[in-house]
Amino acid sequence: AATAPAGRSRQQQQQPQTNKVDHAVRSARRTGRLNLSACSLTTLPGSMFDLRSGIEIDLSLDSSDNPGRWQSYGEEDITNLDVSDNELSAIGSGFDERVAKFASLKNLRARRCRLADPLPWSSALNRLDHLTILDLSGNGDGIRVAMLEYLPMTVREVDLSGNAIGG
Repeated sequence: AATAPAGRSRQQQQQPQTNKVDHAVRSARRTGRLNLSACSLTTLPGSMFDLRSGIEIDLSLDSSDNPGRWQSYGEEDITNLDVSDNELSAIGSGFDERVAKFASLKNLRARRCRLADPLPWSSALNRLDHLTILDLSGNGDGIRVAMLEYLPMTVREVDLSGNAIGG
């Protein structure tokens, strides 16, 4: 395993992760797509569930450098969420019911996150009325076929490849 250079504190080591999450949240406010893949997350950050918090509003009349300054997507407007390649195996605190806040979500990708059954957030999936793509591939053991009963009728594509599917 790689070690941090001598003299770097734990806080300094976590800084790139925090910067990546902050950048992803700022980008989501502009685009409606939240990409938190490969951020070394063990839990989903609270900032992704309150996207309008901490927004700085430009009240200047000059819009030439920022034509979309008034537009900001909130968590209810997010259409794509990718949390792949994180360590969200601590399900109780890793991936939870708050995912239902993404009412407009169409694509949910949680590949290679070490997710396991039971999925306490699976009932939240049923409340995602616009969900069309669910990718839970590469999570190893524990994904159960029974979780499919929670999927909304709008789902058109489910990828469970690379999982040891149980009954």
